Formats: sequence, structure tokens, C-alpha cells
Amino acid sequence: MINRFFGVICCLAIVTVFVIAGCDQQYKSEPVAYEPLLDPNFIVPDYASSAMKATGGVRQWADTKKIQLDCVVTFYKPDRSFYLTEHRYEIRPWENYIRVLDIEPQGQFVWQLSDDGFIATIDSEQIDVDSAAKRYRNFAEIMLNIITAPVRFLDQSVEFTTSGTAMRVEGLWYYPIERSYRVIKPSLDDTNIAPRPVERHWSEVTFYQNKDSALVDTLWFVNLQKDKFLTVRAHDYRKLEAADIMVPGKVEIFRADAKGVQQELLVTVDF
Repeated sequence: MINRFFGVICCLAIVTVFVIAGCDQQYKSEPVAYEPLLDPNFIVPDYASSAMKATGGVRQWADTKKIQLDCVVTFYKPDRSFYLTEHRYEIRPWENYIRVLDIEPQGQFVWQLSDDGFIATIDSEQIDVDSAAKRYRNFAEIMLNIITAPVRFLDQSVEFTTSGTAMRVEGLWYYPIERSYRVIKPSLDDTNIAPRPVERHWSEVTFYQNKDSALVDTLWFVNLQKDKFLTVRAHDYRKLEAADIMVPGKVEIFRADAKGVQQELLVTVDF
């Protein structure tokens, strides 16, 4: 199956995910606030505040330490044949962390993405991350960003810019918010140290905030070097039973063109 799975991801095949009813669980211990929220000098941008309020509230997101979802996944190949498997997602919104467990008759396949990097394993045996595992990394990054979009706006390792001018996307009005990486200059003590190169698959990511609902329900991922574009859309937001935050009930990933216009449907995620 793993070989088939790699082939499916390479082809950007369609994935349908159904969260098993009653299996989603929210683990909460002591309330954990993200560091910027505790910094008196940090000003929460209006778009970040409104995005969190639209999906539960700032305090509710700050108290959400972990989200766990059990899923049934359908992979569709280019000929529209499909393959079913099971996934378990563990997401830690404030740690920029997602772990995906793929449960197969042949064994367990796991991929994990965080600020520390990406790790992919099959039954605890690490996969060469420089090969096909990169496809899993990209999928994990997409899912982390669309599910926890309000929290991503407080990531101080990147910059977000918006013109405040709404634009029409697929018949609806949105405020585009562009994400860019900060340029870190070496200090006087580091002038002889070469900066460590950071590999990033997506050269550009734009978050689209719905003008009416304030939901960040559309993302546009761009890889200029490889001329690849993906549009991600979220629908049917609903509240988690054990938390006061709302997450998408449905996520769709489309192949898009250079203008962000969605083309072929690649992935469908139903919660």
C-alpha cells in the first residue's frame, strides 16, 4: 500500500477524510496561552482577533492545547479509482505541530511536522525525507494551516500583510492576507557564520478572510520554482464537543492556476 500511497500523493490525488462520529477528542490540562498573548507590547492584529472570535474566541483558542481527530481516508487516483485507509490526527495549534498516523494492515505509517522539522516513519523505521516523504510534508502543512488558520496569524517567525481592500474570490468577497518569511540578519557576533538554509516548498501563501463572516476559509499555496499552485477551501464550520473552538467540517484542495483560480479538485476532507 505504501508504494501506492506515494504514487497517489505524487499525482496529487483526491483525498476524502471522514472524522468518525464521537471519536474526535480535545485534551486540555492547564490553560496555555500563546507567548504573544502574554507580551504587553504585542498588538494582536484586527484580522487575527476577528478570525479567532469567529471560531470561538481568543481565550478559547489560547486554552486549546491539543486536538485529536480519528479519520477514514479515501484516496482517488487520476483514473478516479480509490483506496480507503484510516488516519489519526494530533494537532497542537500553539506549537505549530501536526502528527498524522496512517493505520494499515501492513503496519503503521506516521508523519510529523513541527518547527523542529519533518519526520516520516513506517513502524518506527525512518523514511528518507529527501525522497517521496516530501509529499506528505506538504499535505501536513496544508492541513495544519487551514485547520488552525486563526492561530497561524500570531506566528512571529513570519510576517503578514494586508491592504485592507476586499477582492472577489469564487463569488465571495475576501480580504487577502499574504504571509512572508522574516529576513534574519546575523548579529555582530555572528558575522562569520553563514546563515543556515531553510527549505520551504511553498514560496508564497495567501490567507483569505471572508469579509462577512471573518472566517479564514480559503488559502492559496504557491511554488513558483515548480510552477505549482493549490487552492484550499474550508466549509461547514462546527464546534468541537470538548472545546469552545470551531474547525472546518469540510476541506477541499484544488489544483489552481497562477491567478488562484481553482481547477481540478484534488482533495476532499469531511469531518
